[in-house]
Amino acid sequence: MQKKVERDLSGILVLLACIADMFTLKKAAGRAQDLSDIAHLERFLDEKN
Repeated sequence: MQKKVERDLSGILVLLACIADMFTLKKAAGRAQDLSDIAHLERFLDEKN
């Protein structure tokens, strides 16, 4: 993964994939649900900007 994102959830450090890595992982998997997730992520990012 390119860059991990660290988050504290109720005192537990959780490592997450960054958005760029999420796109890469989901594209590589290629399942219908992953492709749907990509579309939702793209819309979310467009609305955020």
